[in-house]
Amino acid sequence: MKVIRAILIAAAVIAAGACIWTALNHEPDEETLEFTSEPGQITSDSLNYVMVFTGDLADRVVWDFGDGTSAEATEVFKSYEGPGDYNVICTAVNDNGERVSAYSLHITESEHDLFDGYGSAIALGIVAVALMALSSVFRGE
Repeated sequence: MKVIRAILIAAAVIAAGACIWTALNHEPDEETLEFTSEPGQITSDSLNYVMVFTGDLADRVVWDFGDGTSAEATEVFKSYEGPGDYNVICTAVNDNGERVSAYSLHITESEHDLFDGYGSAIALGIVAVALMALSSVFRGE
């Protein structure tokens, strides 16, 4: 029975560690903006975005996120500080010139619950507690 208890404790420690790792390395919920040559508009309550240039023949792709920051890549991750209106501009450049695309991004207040997106971490935490409780059943045997 001591072996079973040791296995349960080890499993609980692993589950607890996995819970902490999952919570710390959580990927935020995000919207994806796809850029073409047509301007668009998006309203969302997410602060996190993956922006993807979907055109072709670009040697360079430059982003202006509308909040004073910018980046250069065909695909970028952007996290905004808070709600507001942002004019996101994507400029694709090649030997023939440049093409500019834009999105009017309206970010509203988040209506998400505190634990949204952390289901795995919560489940692992519950498993860790359950394994520790179960190991106490085998204590002293």
